[in-house]
Amino acid sequence: MLVVKKETSVFKHDSKRLNDKKPILIGIRCRWFTTTGELQEATFSTKDLIKI
Repeated sequence: MLVVKKETSVFKHDSKRLNDKKPILIGIRCRWFTTTGELQEATFSTKDLIKI
């Protein structure tokens, strides 16, 4: 499995301040090959990952 990039989303955190935008981590986009050689791609949430 190869990590392609981290997926983030930007939204206004506080409605009182117009320039207060924080990127929020959505997940990690990964690519891998199946046993038949097909390229697969998915975005995994950090909650789904298990540290080994």
